[in-house]
Amino acid sequence: MIDLRPVVPDVVVEFAGDTAVDEGRYRHPVRYLRVRDDPHPAQLSPAPRNPARRHTRAAD
Repeated sequence: MIDLRPVVPDVVVEFAGDTAVDEGRYRHPVRYLRVRDDPHPAQLSPAPRNPARRHTRAAD
């Protein structure tokens, strides 16, 4: 399991990825694109804590 390490957001970066999920895990890694200097971190909403869980379906 990965340890949780809270950080203070002081930089905004852009990532690319898709939403393909298999058994609750993303199929493809995300890719770092660039540092964004146009938005300030305080202007952005936090990312979902577990976005992969949103895309899974309940068993029939």
